[in-house]
Amino acid sequence: MQKIEFKPSRTKRRNLAIAFALTLAIVLVLVMLPLQASALTVTISGSATVDKPNTVCLTTTLTFHNGERIPIANIQAIISGETDITVEFDTDGVVSSVTGDLNASQIGASITKIDAYDYAYGNMTGYEGEDTYEFGFGYGYSADDTVVRYVICFDSQYLIPGDHNLRVKVNTGMSEVKEYFQSTQHAFHVNGTALTLTVGWNECTWNRPAATLQQIDAIIPLGGFGSNEALSKWNNTTKAYQSWISGLGGDNPTINPGDPVWIGVQSAKPFEM
Repeated sequence: MQKIEFKPSRTKRRNLAIAFALTLAIVLVLVMLPLQASALTVTISGSATVDKPNTVCLTTTLTFHNGERIPIANIQAIISGETDITVEFDTDGVVSSVTGDLNASQIGASITKIDAYDYAYGNMTGYEGEDTYEFGFGYGYSADDTVVRYVICFDSQYLIPGDHNLRVKVNTGMSEVKEYFQSTQHAFHVNGTALTLTVGWNECTWNRPAATLQQIDAIIPLGGFGSNEALSKWNNTTKAYQSWISGLGGDNPTINPGDPVWIGVQSAKPFEM
């Protein structure tokens, strides 16, 4: 049987070549856009230590390079280490969400802009059209860098004593171009309040993230089975104490930040709250 070959016409070949060239051009544009939009550096400066319950305030510097126009959908302060918390600020500087070991009232976070953006009118190259630029937009008029600083503060009262890091993430809201810019981690240490648990019952205010009595038993730590050391929490609903005996068990309610807890020990124990 004779083999029949179908060859595309000259017009079809030309159309295929044009389609391929257009596809290649689109791919190149998509690849290059993130490079054009990468001209934002985020840095953090401030204290490396804080004593509970003092407020931590760190300065975040946004450097817009070479007149780049960068939209800001929100700014996130990400605390990691002994305590893990993510605080998100909207473009009005209001806390929009808090996730992790503490809630919004417990971490008491705030953000303050201490430099003004260069406001202007026109289209944002590489992004989308906008008539005005307010809190959420910043760029330089010329080839010079534009520097904008924010002071981010949060309460240390309920942070766990120990080593922490802060990383600031600037989200553009435009994942198809450049989803976010972020800083390196800024290390800081939280010094707790030194306590000495004396023999007998000690009433303490729990100044750490929420934990059950069983978890507190391990955190202190208590003496385990046979030590006669224990924890108790008053239940306002039942009008009775809920108690956990170290190494044996018992009631296991959650102690929230700011709640009182009774700690019974048989020998003096240092503890950092």
